[in-house]
Amino acid sequence: MALANLQRWLQRHSFVPQAHRQLLLLSGEKQWVMQQITALGLAETLPGESCWLGTKPTHLCVSKHRELPLFRQLLGQEFEVAIFNGFDGLRPNALLAIAGTVKRGGTLIMLLPDIADWPAHPSVTQPHFLSYGSNLSHSAFTKSWLAQLIDDPAVARFSRETVQLPVVQANISKVDTFVHPQFHSPDQLQAWHQVIKISDTDTRHCVITAPRGRGKSALLALLAWYWHQQGKTVWLTSPVQHSQQVFYETLTRYSDAGFAARESIVWLAPDNPALVHDRPDILLIDEAAGLPLPVLNTLVDTHQRCILSTTTMGFEGSGLGFIHRFVKPRTNAKTLAEITLTTPLRWYSDDPLEAVLCNTLLPALPSPAHTETTNVQCELLVPARLSVAQRDAVFSLLALAHYQTTPDDLMRLHDAPDSLLLVATANETIVGAIAISTEGGQTLAAVDSQIAQGRRRVNGHLCAQSLALLSTESQLAVHTYWRISRIAVAEKCRQQGIARDMLTQLEAIAARQEVDWLATSFGLTPSLLTFWHKVGFEQVKTGEKPDKASGQPSALCLKPLSGKALPWQLKLRWLYQFDTQQPVSASKASTLWLRQVMKNRLHGYLASDRPRQHMGATFNLLARALGAAVLQQTPLFYALYVQQHSIQTVIGQHRLKGRKMLEQALRNELQAVAPALYTAAAEYP
Repeated sequence: MALANLQRWLQRHSFVPQAHRQLLLLSGEKQWVMQQITALGLAETLPGESCWLGTKPTHLCVSKHRELPLFRQLLGQEFEVAIFNGFDGLRPNALLAIAGTVKRGGTLIMLLPDIADWPAHPSVTQPHFLSYGSNLSHSAFTKSWLAQLIDDPAVARFSRETVQLPVVQANISKVDTFVHPQFHSPDQLQAWHQVIKISDTDTRHCVITAPRGRGKSALLALLAWYWHQQGKTVWLTSPVQHSQQVFYETLTRYSDAGFAARESIVWLAPDNPALVHDRPDILLIDEAAGLPLPVLNTLVDTHQRCILSTTTMGFEGSGLGFIHRFVKPRTNAKTLAEITLTTPLRWYSDDPLEAVLCNTLLPALPSPAHTETTNVQCELLVPARLSVAQRDAVFSLLALAHYQTTPDDLMRLHDAPDSLLLVATANETIVGAIAISTEGGQTLAAVDSQIAQGRRRVNGHLCAQSLALLSTESQLAVHTYWRISRIAVAEKCRQQGIARDMLTQLEAIAARQEVDWLATSFGLTPSLLTFWHKVGFEQVKTGEKPDKASGQPSALCLKPLSGKALPWQLKLRWLYQFDTQQPVSASKASTLWLRQVMKNRLHGYLASDRPRQHMGATFNLLARALGAAVLQQTPLFYALYVQQHSIQTVIGQHRLKGRKMLEQALRNELQAVAPALYTAAAEYP
């Protein structure tokens, strides 16, 4: 009887006008849960209308199935029922993404262990972000999140003990009953007119912002068709091509018969040189927040007319950074006009599924108003012990300090056993926070030599592993580090020394706990580097390639706290000078140590343990020391390090099939002249 009621409830839209989308928690012992979902017969009752994310029993049929890491492949589609297999783990990013595929009146089903047992279930106590050597017995995030779901009267539950199947009906407003041959909401129509007017009479670029499901991509398509009819050249770019299904479907639907949409409005990858050299009349940039900020700035600054669109609240997690670091500065400078869509198109207004997931997984609390900060109190906290309100306030604050913050980061912040928080409060208001990862120590003792040689990379411990690998010194892996991953001060409380005070307090606490180093890693800009220098940190490494979100290479900076760390500060300074090819502080000690580092790096590389990007400036300096006879035997090495040719040029000149083939051929070359390499290293400088 209960199962029959559930089957009927899943098809509630057929007998309840304007039924809302809802969330169903189907929980219990795994075998029982799978029996229930099988008995529902979704393939028969909802043919072509169901999808499954996560591990799926082979006998069970749905129209679409993807494993959990491949959740993005379900975007741009619509389903009556979407199933999230929570026995595989809780991934907020994936859950929000699949929720966006559920259409009006549909259901998102979460398959879960018993509600009381889930916070201690292996699916959430063995998360992907768990650092090597860390153990998690209980997920505080899962426990608090479940409590929020259970408190929501619109969330349905089905288990052996509980059957709660509420039906929530939408209040149809004028917006929901809006009818137009092309546009699906009044604000979509109004936005179209605003963009056209600005493009005809103004020099500003336009950005269309909205939460998911508001018709941004469809609006871009209607704009593209209008300009194409005007004889203008229109191009489209976005982080990934497969996300443009809605754009091209809309373009095909409303354009003339026989119009070749994909050939007429071409999509180009953001790094395609044509976007800079062969500029169209109009450049459309969809999901703009997903692009690195420098790439986005280059595209906008090199085109006369750009129309951007982006999701401001979604699993991508880049919306807030985009608003604060791109939209606000350009709107203040009057070079960009922001247009916002608010009306959902794929579901009704006041949708309970969107509300419960966004409120619990995408907290975006307003920044605290200006408050008196003469008596700021700092406290070191364990994130798992925070209340939901405290956690959301801290998360909202830290999200502003990073260009890309995802819902997965919220779970990591709350649950990671190696995480700490320093929170600054003034008048009971949180005005600043530092997120800290504890790294290194005896946890890595069993693998320290392998890490230093390049033979092993474990999860987490970013700073400890990076320094051991950089220096080839296993001792640095077992030093203890508190790595500052994020630091933020409320916008209206800045320029009052709060960040400096928090760091002073953190240093004192860390020293009392006998931590060896404070560390931080950040997107390298002159202003940030100056800040960290002023508070006593020293740069010891620059990343090999730019960060995907910020477009900046990373800088690793350290501050020694213990007597054990102080001698290593000098050695790491020598190594940074060596790898950046600056004059090294000359001494017998520095010369001998750097020779040993070069030898160790060479040994790791020639043994195929250490990749070339972790050789620092070793090969650059050896290229100057090797004789002509050796260089003649190593044409690839000569082309890369003496002639300074690019990788692509060398691949082309030597008729290689790609980078992998180049790296192997280069290693083979150098293995053949290994004695000469070791001799040159021993004679440094």
